[in-house]
Amino acid sequence: MDGITSAFHYPLFRMSYLLTFHNTVGGGVGLSAYARFRIATPATLYAMPETKIGYFPDVGSTYILSRPRLDGEVGTYLALTAEPISGYEVFRLGLATHYVDSSVIPTLLERLGGLEELNDKIIDETIEEFSFDVDAEKKKGLDQLRVSVGPVRVALDMAFGESDVEGIVSALEKFSQGAYAGSEEEKEIVKKWARETLEVLNMRSPTSLRVAFEAVRRASREDWRLSDSLQMELGIASAFSVSEITFFIYISPSDFSLTVLLPSLAPHPISPQA
Repeated sequence: MDGITSAFHYPLFRMSYLLTFHNTVGGGVGLSAYARFRIATPATLYAMPETKIGYFPDVGSTYILSRPRLDGEVGTYLALTAEPISGYEVFRLGLATHYVDSSVIPTLLERLGGLEELNDKIIDETIEEFSFDVDAEKKKGLDQLRVSVGPVRVALDMAFGESDVEGIVSALEKFSQGAYAGSEEEKEIVKKWARETLEVLNMRSPTSLRVAFEAVRRASREDWRLSDSLQMELGIASAFSVSEITFFIYISPSDFSLTVLLPSLAPHPISPQA
């Protein structure tokens, strides 16, 4: 690395290392999600916030958030809404392999750094020594789970399992009006969640929503690899970065629904500046 590159990347990678334990957002997800050991704490915040800025989930997250790798439609929800999850829920969804208290992280790192023999079994056993009692945390933290359990999870899988963004919005609108088939208490819980989720989606770029949706759906193929997602995301990012029209957008004259066709998986050629 030259001096300029090193000066930029060292703080970035150091920050992302810290994010692995605390706020794992955007690029921090890309740097930590593929590690064998991923530690969450009660302070962990996990999100892919790209649709908030008119972009799309990148750094391989279309692979992470796709159906075969993340249960149900939680990944589609996270990709489109850019909403965060935290603490025990990150661990419960499998986005972290271990769950420990924030206060033990310095001691844990010291123990890991002092290991004379390094292999997966020893590292796993060492982290487990510091891990929470998962059964106890499950009982204690159920009321803190936002999207992974209960009627909200059922409604989420139904709504975000639709075949397009318009279908998702339509399902949420029905839930917000009490269409959920459950007890009155469950209906009220789902109504509140659906209304809040609609408000969130209405604040996101329509193009970003459709691009993110299509990208995550493509990555849901059983034979899809991480390298396929990275290649696809590079192509989409290139399309976002050039001035000419690179997304083909069709607006239906009957209901004004909007369809976005993604660019090819190949990176878009960017002409050198004069």
